[in-house]
Amino acid sequence: MGYLLRFWSLTRDVSSKSIYKIVGGRELAGLYPIYHGLDPDVAVERILESRGIALEEDSISRGVRELRHIRDTCTFEYAVMRLSDLQDNNNMTNPKQRL
Repeated sequence: MGYLLRFWSLTRDVSSKSIYKIVGGRELAGLYPIYHGLDPDVAVERILESRGIALEEDSISRGVRELRHIRDTCTFEYAVMRLSDLQDNNNMTNPKQRL
């Protein structure tokens, strides 16, 4: 459940210490069987709802806000590789080179 803790901390700008005050480490580990298959954002929302803590906004509004931020700042976190680069690295372009 460490990934959930980091996701919660990073997406909601909350310190890990504050999260542990809401839900302790042992309790968070106990929630693993219930929440491990859920989207992390949904899992965080359900934990907050179970504690009676109001959500600042719904996940769709937050997602739209984040996507607009990515679009406006042109920050994309992915890599683009050309197929020819991969083939050259694997020596697939010239069969004689494989021998």
